[in-house]
Amino acid sequence: MLIKELTLKKFRNHPKTQFNFSPLTTIILGPNTSGKTNILEAISLFNKGKGLRSCDLEEMIHKSENNQFTVYVELFNHDEIANCATSFDKITGRRIFQINSNK
Repeated sequence: MLIKELTLKKFRNHPKTQFNFSPLTTIILGPNTSGKTNILEAISLFNKGKGLRSCDLEEMIHKSENNQFTVYVELFNHDEIANCATSFDKITGRRIFQINSNK
């Protein structure tokens, strides 16, 4: 499956950012500390679940938001599309993972 779209909400230094990916090649460019690695870390949450840096989920919350983050990804493979999301709420300590709106 390929990533078609990625949306970060209150994740690291991305208050709300949406990325659209090419089915061929996508290059992520930007100055130092602009959040390039954070994009890869958000994607990695759908892989092994801990994130690229294997840090506490609380550390992934945007600096202006004290309580939660959400990462959405739209995947596609030929004619099949899957919408996935993961979120973490610091107050409850719960992490939720959804695939096509199913928890």
